[in-house]
Amino acid sequence: MSDRMQVTRYSVPVYAAQASFEERAKLVDGQSVTRPSVSRFFDQDYTRGVDMVIPDRTETNETLTVTTAKSVPFAIDDLDALQSNFKLMNEYSGRAMRALNKSIDADYLSEVVSATSSVDASDFGGAAGAGITVDATNVLKIFPAANRKLENLDVMIQGGVDPRAEGGNMKPGGKAGFANMTPYFKEQLSYSLSGRETSDGDMIGKNGYSSHYFGFDTFVTTNGYWTGTLTVATQPTDGDTVTVNGVVFTFKTTLGVTAGNVLIGASADTAATNLAALVNAPSVTTVQGVALSAANQNLMRRISATAVNASDVVNFIAKGYPYIVVSETLTAAADIWSLRISNNMFGQKGAVDMVVQIKPTVKVSDIPLQIGNYVKPHTLYGKKTFAEGASALVNVKIDSSSWV
Repeated sequence: MSDRMQVTRYSVPVYAAQASFEERAKLVDGQSVTRPSVSRFFDQDYTRGVDMVIPDRTETNETLTVTTAKSVPFAIDDLDALQSNFKLMNEYSGRAMRALNKSIDADYLSEVVSATSSVDASDFGGAAGAGITVDATNVLKIFPAANRKLENLDVMIQGGVDPRAEGGNMKPGGKAGFANMTPYFKEQLSYSLSGRETSDGDMIGKNGYSSHYFGFDTFVTTNGYWTGTLTVATQPTDGDTVTVNGVVFTFKTTLGVTAGNVLIGASADTAATNLAALVNAPSVTTVQGVALSAANQNLMRRISATAVNASDVVNFIAKGYPYIVVSETLTAAADIWSLRISNNMFGQKGAVDMVVQIKPTVKVSDIPLQIGNYVKPHTLYGKKTFAEGASALVNVKIDSSSWV
């Protein structure tokens, strides 16, 4: 036996370097914190001898609630631990902690959907809402485009004073802006810069930090947020398939017992609804779909789908993925994957508020009537992008259709 176990690799979490944790102190014993906002102030002309108009000011409350609990439990028999070459408790606990941090990071990066602004193909001469086909010729233009969207909303990452700075929302170290990149994004950036690296001192390697450009500290992550749109306008034919992250879903006129089978039903809308239902509950067999294998259930983790029958589409979301590979063999030529987008979160550090009330930690208890222990790594946290933070975020939409 080797002296060590094989490595299980996880993306380095970026949330610690980007989110604001200023509300943590208020939640020692509680589970939510409310932050009010008020409408923007505008000036008015003043005429001597004429009463000014006093506008109504209404405060709107937004609440961050700490309700997300995650656990990665396992059991270790004392005799197995004794006869193993490895320190099983340490080995498994370390891997579980990394899995918990990945989950937190995936939730944090999914806040890209809260961004007020976006940079997409329309900023580069393409269609609105479509992803940018990023390459070495245009990748550098993405950074000033994102900065323009922020500055249009008076969010400054290059100089200026942010009104939240004294409240603790600004993050120390590096630039005031952040940009999260997939490995594909970074590859094109490297080509554009001909491999030149900036000098970043002690920040290199911390929290996934890569370098900085145009006021943005860049971070490389595979814990991102991906979206895809599948058109299902025509009733599928028996045997048609949809593949998502390597998992094959097969439309059938008679359901049968094969894992991944989806009942077509009476219409295209019914087939789309049944497909979404199995994607969202891959471990459950119903009269509309057959549960996936355990291995394929893991491949569908954090992937969800919504059938929008009025638009004849199924919208997919994948949290914690830079992108996923999808395909289809639908008989109708027009029924295809129309959008496959890697949503990259850019913005001002501190735009997203997080409270990690229980940092990833381990609790151990005896297994009754056995010689061993239950080991329960766990965490408790909450996140919220308040209105002030939404304006400080940009969703940079990159086309992932050619990525493999």
